[in-house]
Amino acid sequence: MKGVIRIKAKKKRGKTEEDNEDNVEVNDGMEMKPENTKGEDESGYMVKDNMEAKGIIKGTMENPLTFGQKDERGEEEKFKIKISESEDEMGNTVFGGEVNEYKNMGERNSLGESTSVGKNVKKQDNIGEGYSPGMAQRRDQVESINNPFGQFKVNKPNGKAHEEVKIEALNGNPINFDANTSLPNRRKNKEEDNFSELVVKSREHNKKIYEESKDIKNVTEKWKLLPAYLKVKGLVKQHIESYNYFIKHEIKTIMNATTNKILKSDIDEHFYVEFLDIFVGRPLVEENMIETNLTPQICRQRDLTYSAPIYVDVEYVKGSNIIRKNNVEIGRLPVMLRSDICILNNKSEEELMKLGECPYDPGGYFIVKGTERVLLMQEQLSKNRIIVEMDIKHNICATITSTTAESKSRCAIVYKNNKLYLKHNSFIEDIGVCIILRAMGYESDQEIFQMIGSHRNYLNGILLSLYDLYSENIKTNLDALLYIGKKIRPRLLAKGFFSSMKEKQVKNEKDIIEEGLDFLSRVLLSHIQQKNKYDFRNKARCICLMIRRVLDSANNKNELDDKDYYGNKRLELAGQLISLLFEDLYKRFYFTLKKQIDQTLSKYMQSNYTSKLKYSGNVNETYPDVFRSLPKDIITRGMQAAISTGNWNIKRFKMEKSGVSQVLSRLSFIACIGMMTRLNSQFEKGRKVSGPRALQPSQWGVLCPCDTPEGESCGLVKNLALMTHVTNDNENNEHLIEILYTLGVEDSDSLTGEEMYKEGIFFVIFNGILLGVHKKPRIFMRRIRCLRRYGKIGQFVSIYDNFLHKAIYISTDGGRLCRPLIIVENGKSKLTQEHILSLENGTINFFDLLKSSVIEWIDVNEQNNLLIALNESDISINTSHLEIDPLTILGVVAGLIPYPNHNQSPRNTYQCAMGKQAIGAIGYNQFVRCDTLLYLLVYPQKPLVKSKTIEFINFEKLPAGQNAIVAVMSFGGYDIEDAIVMNKSSIDRGFGRCMSLRKHAVELKKYFNGSNDLVLPSPLAISKMQERQEKRRQEKLSQSQDKQRQAKEERDHVENGAGTNVDEQKKFHNKEIKKYHALDMDGVVSIGYLLKEGQVYINKYSPRNVKDHVKDISKIDLNDLKANEIKYKSVYPSYIDKIIFTENAEGLKIYKIIMRQTRLPELGDKFSSRHGQKGVVGLLVNQEDMPFTESGICPDLIMNPHGFPSRMTVGKLLELVASKSAVLDGELKYGSIFSGTPFEEMASILFKYGFNCSSKELLYSGLTGEPLETYIFMGPIYYQKLKHMVQDKIHARARGPRQLLTRQPTEGRSKEGGLRLGEMERDCLIAYGVSNLLLERLMLSSDVCDVYICEDCGMMGYDTYCTFCQKCDKNALVKMPYACKLLFQELQTMNVFPKIVVKET
Repeated sequence: MKGVIRIKAKKKRGKTEEDNEDNVEVNDGMEMKPENTKGEDESGYMVKDNMEAKGIIKGTMENPLTFGQKDERGEEEKFKIKISESEDEMGNTVFGGEVNEYKNMGERNSLGESTSVGKNVKKQDNIGEGYSPGMAQRRDQVESINNPFGQFKVNKPNGKAHEEVKIEALNGNPINFDANTSLPNRRKNKEEDNFSELVVKSREHNKKIYEESKDIKNVTEKWKLLPAYLKVKGLVKQHIESYNYFIKHEIKTIMNATTNKILKSDIDEHFYVEFLDIFVGRPLVEENMIETNLTPQICRQRDLTYSAPIYVDVEYVKGSNIIRKNNVEIGRLPVMLRSDICILNNKSEEELMKLGECPYDPGGYFIVKGTERVLLMQEQLSKNRIIVEMDIKHNICATITSTTAESKSRCAIVYKNNKLYLKHNSFIEDIGVCIILRAMGYESDQEIFQMIGSHRNYLNGILLSLYDLYSENIKTNLDALLYIGKKIRPRLLAKGFFSSMKEKQVKNEKDIIEEGLDFLSRVLLSHIQQKNKYDFRNKARCICLMIRRVLDSANNKNELDDKDYYGNKRLELAGQLISLLFEDLYKRFYFTLKKQIDQTLSKYMQSNYTSKLKYSGNVNETYPDVFRSLPKDIITRGMQAAISTGNWNIKRFKMEKSGVSQVLSRLSFIACIGMMTRLNSQFEKGRKVSGPRALQPSQWGVLCPCDTPEGESCGLVKNLALMTHVTNDNENNEHLIEILYTLGVEDSDSLTGEEMYKEGIFFVIFNGILLGVHKKPRIFMRRIRCLRRYGKIGQFVSIYDNFLHKAIYISTDGGRLCRPLIIVENGKSKLTQEHILSLENGTINFFDLLKSSVIEWIDVNEQNNLLIALNESDISINTSHLEIDPLTILGVVAGLIPYPNHNQSPRNTYQCAMGKQAIGAIGYNQFVRCDTLLYLLVYPQKPLVKSKTIEFINFEKLPAGQNAIVAVMSFGGYDIEDAIVMNKSSIDRGFGRCMSLRKHAVELKKYFNGSNDLVLPSPLAISKMQERQEKRRQEKLSQSQDKQRQAKEERDHVENGAGTNVDEQKKFHNKEIKKYHALDMDGVVSIGYLLKEGQVYINKYSPRNVKDHVKDISKIDLNDLKANEIKYKSVYPSYIDKIIFTENAEGLKIYKIIMRQTRLPELGDKFSSRHGQKGVVGLLVNQEDMPFTESGICPDLIMNPHGFPSRMTVGKLLELVASKSAVLDGELKYGSIFSGTPFEEMASILFKYGFNCSSKELLYSGLTGEPLETYIFMGPIYYQKLKHMVQDKIHARARGPRQLLTRQPTEGRSKEGGLRLGEMERDCLIAYGVSNLLLERLMLSSDVCDVYICEDCGMMGYDTYCTFCQKCDKNALVKMPYACKLLFQELQTMNVFPKIVVKET
């Protein structure tokens, strides 16, 4: 239906529209929202406002504004805009005074009549079913007659009135009043009731409303939007949504690309394969021809890849038939957990538990070969955007990276020596800009001059550049094309081979011109679409824009762009990364298939040719079916390899990234979630630059300011804030461009340069492409914002203006960071208490608020145009938006810190790093997981002082720490340098006690000669069985002596095979009984056994013969096997927790043995509070020696007071006071950033329960029993045990293994290595002059060796014999390091002769 939009525009007398634009607010109140119009149709008009149905009613039904009404100035002017809307949208919509709201009329009730109704009704954002306007109007009239003041009975916080009126129409006929009859009513009441909804015309009126609305109470609980947001979005929604978009849309666009869709063969011209559709199935695994559903838990246990088959529908030729096949598998795609095709999608908690998953697990990662891997977000400069910067040679250049599905290219305009050049990889050298413009069809110099702009700032640059045209003698655009064609780099024929010189001369001018044209249309600025091959207007205009920006920046250095500004950045998510990879692999699959088909067809043609001569049979029987053996493993393996190594190599874009995927850290629940929100910058860590590492103001609210690692990657690895969303590419752009033209954008094709660069005219740039210009930018921007709020264009469209560039930028591309904000109008927030209540009841969700334009998404660029208030008390008359809550500037990990705004900032950063190392619970399924290493706290507690973030992310359900009673005092010097003194009895009661679960996997290999590894019962068990058999035999075989003798010989033979003898059996028991004691009958350790060092836990045997063929596999002969026992290496004993025995993807049997240790805190274990105050245990004290209070409480920890002054962690002091008050009155306290429980409140609680307000207490010494001389600050603090434990780090060595080559001790704790005395330690010893100690450390206890040296020739001999002189008499024995001897011999191999001169001492 074509709709006509009428806009009433007001003209001011002495002012232009722009001057008074800021006063004009969007009319937002007149909303009609039929909540429940089920029973209505055209005959029976029964309207009910049902408050319970949706929970919110949008506002007063107001008298319709009509055309006849004049405003105060008594002037009016009408003009029409035509817009083509889709069928289901309303036809007749009206705007009052400079404001337009598109009405969303949902499903139509009786829209057939809507256009015929003569009245023009003002509507807003109707969610749900639509009214016919006549009815709405009638209802308004009835109300205004029955109850002129009815609208204002209830004064709600945002000034909207609500009522429940039930109107029944008599006889069902619509009553149409003349609209003007209701106007006097309104004029009368104008002074008494200020409509915040009306379009405000004057500043005084605005101020009045603003002042009168001051007394309305604040919506204090706006933070409740946060849990509502996280409920529908989750913490890792950005990954999951981008992956879903890839499966649903992007995979289809890749297949539908012209190069990928149809496959033809050169051998048979009738043959073709056409791919019709592509889709991803459910995750399945096929074993022994049986398909079973895959679940993530099965994949983790069996080391499988959690993947789903990719199916295509194809049509292809077989002989003279066309065959259509559906659901042909072409490969497998790894599945992201919790995505749309994952089994866990939309499951309840109980169903998740049955599948062995934790309900709080975020999802968003992949499982490849049993390991969980995350694709980190990658940060990049935005594509298709002009960025002006200084290059390395300090020339100003404007670069633009054009990216399309086919190609990627970078083009730059450089200003050097006062001339402008165009730089591109395809050119041999830089080309003057004017030559390119001439080639694009600007024939005269004047045209070039006008298109760049005739302002005098531009004179210098353009005139000198025009000079190029004359020096090269280029007059027409053909000359220019010829010049460009000659400058294009010769194409590479193969690796490193250019076309030879002879071929170059053959090219005639026509070919060169064609090449130049092809370059201009296909390569240069490829993201700008052309109407046909020779229409370069848009590209030329873009180049002119770049030139303007360069020359502006040359005149004013402040106009250079900031590369690190976050509006210029885009994030690449898992979906985009996988789609790049899939496209590359799909192309490889396509070409391999083509090669394969060509081979089969050529074979068939050859054989067919000979048989055709003999007889003409049916072609179809012999014609090969090409879809028999597809190269499936190309896609499957390529995907697996990329995700499991993290190397993204895409040949087309010459892209080689490494470290894209990382293993998901499962140290604690927080480490896991923190990893999912991490984003990686493309910058090399090694370079010491501060620019990209600095905290940008544009990161406010989008990236966490605290959460970044220390060290070389500081500031390069960042984390998202709590409410950040990353946009996707799926906006409907054609529709939007149409709307933009409708809203008064003048198409740039119809304009000359002089018109485009007039004062006060703004460019409209859409995703980096110049659409046109607009004369009234502010009105235009406000209109687009209205459209966005009322759901007519995508909710993630961002629009912002840049006065420096005189441009309005509209962007809808993916990878922008945005966050939700509450809309403020006329000094009032649109979020009401009702919204919050209905959010709590669950009648509406976060998306409903977006649809009803209470909240909108704002991206980094648009933030610059807004005035955002932090709290409702800060709202002024110009405020446009309100923050949901200040705590959203922090990310997930930093949100755990209580009172972070009272700490010095680096301390919060330290805590972000340590919070990820804290031991705690990692998930409800932690005991059925089989991770390599798992640390669990035995008695985790939830913190007494929590923040709102802690509640939102369910940290209380999976905590990582314990509330310890801390006394801040010094204790005998054992707490120097952050060490802590700990109470031994607290440890006995379970403080800081943790479990470590370690997995040992053993694989039974299969060898290609048919033999494989075996697990056999232990030699003990075998000998016991043999004893039993022997007894039975002796009972049975008591008949004759001969038979017994024979049996004894046989038995001896068997026992020799097992390595024992009847005589040796007693000895064997004593020596080996301990070694094999752990094993069960099947040769595997028994569950619950305490395993000590050196004991065998799997009795594995490997075949000796791996090369030759084995005759009978089933027969086991112990002589052919060599023992390959797997022993327990650690010094600390472990309990066997559980054993998993299964098969992996290759069909090999695997044992996974999980061993458990319980660890108590000991000297040197690392603890930390939540404020970056880390320390190791310095002393364990018995409880009787600890200080105690009057009531007999002993602290668990004693912390040195010197940790506070220099670190300035006031948050820790506040946490102690808050925890103490929480313990006393039994309510948990909040320490959220900027909104924690205030100190006064806590102090009054302490006072009420008889404690000092400052939380200090009198302590008695545990050693003497006397009171301590000062009051001690004491109370509970939440302490975390970190994963760094002494037991894993302690290391010493006397003798041990050596390296093979140098005979020096090995290196590292795992290899039982030596402790290195390095160069600097050597210098110290030299300084002290202890020569014998040096000799011992550097040679005697390392790699001393005795060498015989010939006194005549100085060569090294062997065993008192010199091989060179062939004498034995003159040889001296010298001690030297083996490495030195090795060096001399290596020099000799290179024909260098080191002579060793020996003297007697």
